[in-house]
Amino acid sequence: CNGVAVTSKGEIYVSNYGESRVWKLTPGADGRIAKKELFVKPDAGVKTPDGLCVDENDNLYIADMNGCQAVRVLPCGKVEILKKGGFRAPSEPCVWRGNYYISNYGSTTVEETKLP
Repeated sequence: CNGVAVTSKGEIYVSNYGESRVWKLTPGADGRIAKKELFVKPDAGVKTPDGLCVDENDNLYIADMNGCQAVRVLPCGKVEILKKGGFRAPSEPCVWRGNYYISNYGSTTVEETKLP
């Protein structure tokens, strides 16, 4: 597992880089995981989900390293490719002031993409 992000509702997203999956974990009242669901499946077009983050609307953002793309997943599960190509090795994402930033693994560069 590589990335972890937590929504405003306390749902936890965990990416599995090697299996092209992102899991959604929902804690119960006792703090233990009450529900586990496959949120982004291997056939969703995300090759290697590395870093994760969420925005104020609980949209999930994924840096897809080997897919060389910036991805957004809406809370309903719809996968949107925001930018494909132009990255060195997208690793860690961040959403700030209407922009999507991704650091490139193994370098000192950060790519910026405007959010739609």
